[in-house]
Amino acid sequence: MHSLACANLLSTTRYNYWKGIFESIKYFRGLQHVEHPIPQPNGPLDPDSLAPAKMPMLQINILAKALWEFDKSLRIFMRAAILFRQQSSPANDYASVFWVESPFFHPQIAIYLAHFIWYRTRLPVYFFDRGNIWPPPDNASALKLRINLLDPEGLACAYNEAIDSLWWIWIWMFGPEDQDNNTSVSDWVSELKVNNRWSNPPYTSYMFDIAWPSFHSIREWDGSPRIEPRYLFDLGNS
Repeated sequence: MHSLACANLLSTTRYNYWKGIFESIKYFRGLQHVEHPIPQPNGPLDPDSLAPAKMPMLQINILAKALWEFDKSLRIFMRAAILFRQQSSPANDYASVFWVESPFFHPQIAIYLAHFIWYRTRLPVYFFDRGNIWPPPDNASALKLRINLLDPEGLACAYNEAIDSLWWIWIWMFGPEDQDNNTSVSDWVSELKVNNRWSNPPYTSYMFDIAWPSFHSIREWDGSPRIEPRYLFDLGNS
């Protein structure tokens, strides 16, 4: 899917470089559990507490990086699926499908990612076990996800600033999925940002204690487009 999307269909766009999906998938395949919502770490916001490159914020910032790369990849792949439909289907074909599936994850992680996918794109997610059985049994040892990137309910909103997408990922990590009922979480997330506790995903390492709070590198070309699969030719900003 990455080769089709980035090397072929998006080779002339600013997304042809994107490889974040590989490290994100590797990170999530190495986990067995993630709390949702994550408990808010307590501590005074002084220079020696809740630093972005020290625990517990380092672990939280690495998770945010993985979710940010996973989210951006979903948008890129949705965009590629729409381009594929434009090139391969009649102009009036609104029933097209473009199924993709993930590698296997620990069941709890698969469920976690399925909730995240719905939150970010409203795409329905289907679970399969190692025997390719759907629905899988309750005792399945691993699950893979299957989604239709052209589902008519799919949606990825546009953002005024590149960091806005990351903001709503932070909100989701610590709060309910309803964006209208996150006042207290939003205030707490805002406080962490003002005090430079959040890190910039491109400046955060999965392997090393590196998590820089500066957001200057999340420029316009790092953003992701609005995507509405329900409309054949609507790719949002290119």
